[in-house]
Amino acid sequence: MSLPSREAAHAALGEHSTPGRRIALGSAAMTAWDLFLDPQMVGEGYWSWVRGGRYRSIPLSNFVGWFITGLGVMALLEALLPPKEYDADGPLVGTYAYMSVMETLGFAKYFRDPLVAVIGGLGMLPIAGVAVMRKLQK
Repeated sequence: MSLPSREAAHAALGEHSTPGRRIALGSAAMTAWDLFLDPQMVGEGYWSWVRGGRYRSIPLSNFVGWFITGLGVMALLEALLPPKEYDADGPLVGTYAYMSVMETLGFAKYFRDPLVAVIGGLGMLPIAGVAVMRKLQK
């Protein structure tokens, strides 16, 4: 999800897209995806934290760690795969948008976890929505 997150950030930023802004928003976009991923993995028993946390037994430090790691990943992407100046990759923006909608619906309907649907949706859907709208305007 790192490339879709970066391209969604690039599209959402539009004409205000700069490397620094893409790195920051791309990291936030990737961290927003983790608002869905970690509750699912904890629920399936793949991992846990000794002290737990307030959000589905996940500590806030986990999301801070994702954001910091995301900054590094996004900086690496900027160096190795710089985006086109003002034209974000449509299929990757679509992937981020698709995941945001499907994760939200999945947690609301199939996993029956409205808290994760709302929190994850609030994290991913605004970025995805702005990215898609800006991409469609081009």
